[in-house]
Amino acid sequence: MLWFGFGYSGFGQLGPGEGFTLNLPEPVQLKGANVEKKRIVRAVPSWSYTAVVTDEGSLLLSGCVGGSPQQVICFPSLGCCDVLPSEKYLIILRKERAECWDVLHLDCKGTVPEPMWKMEFSDLYDTAFPLVAKGYVLSEPPFFRELPPTLQAQKMALGNEHAVLLTSDGKVLTWGSGRHGQLGHGDVEDVSEPRVVEALHGLTVREVASGGWHTVSISGNHLHL
Repeated sequence: MLWFGFGYSGFGQLGPGEGFTLNLPEPVQLKGANVEKKRIVRAVPSWSYTAVVTDEGSLLLSGCVGGSPQQVICFPSLGCCDVLPSEKYLIILRKERAECWDVLHLDCKGTVPEPMWKMEFSDLYDTAFPLVAKGYVLSEPPFFRELPPTLQAQKMALGNEHAVLLTSDGKVLTWGSGRHGQLGHGDVEDVSEPRVVEALHGLTVREVASGGWHTVSISGNHLHL
């Protein structure tokens, strides 16, 4: 399995034994449970570890896992489709459900834990994770929140303290903490429910993304910050 990483790796989140910092992109070889030849489809970092998903549904965690740094733990053929990692919790999207693992209590042998939370899906939901049927998942309790079906959600991005939603007709809605202006409503007030970003009125947005305290969107060939 070949992937590239750069930046801080003091916990082994860019592969064990790679040093504290990689100043240039370098290939990282993760080995375990005969997954070396599998194709990586997702690599999602948390602060102290990285979650890697392969094309046949295996999950690898590299970094500080189970309270120990420099770990590489493999969960082969898990049926994993996507992940949403945080320092305390790891949300895993499987074919027919989403579930939450306690990162601090994972063992280093790759034993699949009993989920501390899970949600079964009755129907396949063709949208981008963390959107799921009837709402979205997040990497902190209560792990799931409903969305009004009238929103016609297509894509979602989560920041440290706010959420960004793209609808099927190209509208952008934001909510959560606004203290850094990340909601785009012209103030720094918090918003408890999804609210349309009026400054983007008349534009058909096709992509949204979120940093910790900022938001970006793309309409046509234009980037909006």
